[in-house]
Amino acid sequence: MAKIKVIADENVHMAIVEGLKRRGVTAWSVQTAGRSGLSDEEQLEYTTSQGACLLTHDDDLLILADQWRKNGRRHGGIIYVHQQALKIGEIIRRIKTLVDLNTAEEMGSHI
Repeated sequence: MAKIKVIADENVHMAIVEGLKRRGVTAWSVQTAGRSGLSDEEQLEYTTSQGACLLTHDDDLLILADQWRKNGRRHGGIIYVHQQALKIGEIIRRIKTLVDLNTAEEMGSHI
């Protein structure tokens, strides 16, 4: 069973990515992957090709995921966090718990 990998989109603060990495989570950003400025669909395709979940604050990705579901397309999973709902430390703790308790296979096409 593969561990969950996390790729943060452009809207996610880099402190979250760094905090996840310090806690042993395989995490990187679309910026460090040289994928800045691409569409949500391209980002979701990339994260899926990497066997990773897309971490985002962008609720447009929820609409895109629903479109993919309706078209029978699968993705690597989306971790959606409302930008103003939680502080950075709490976001890191919750994602670390998610990674510890689930597998990449279980996250596939889930939000």
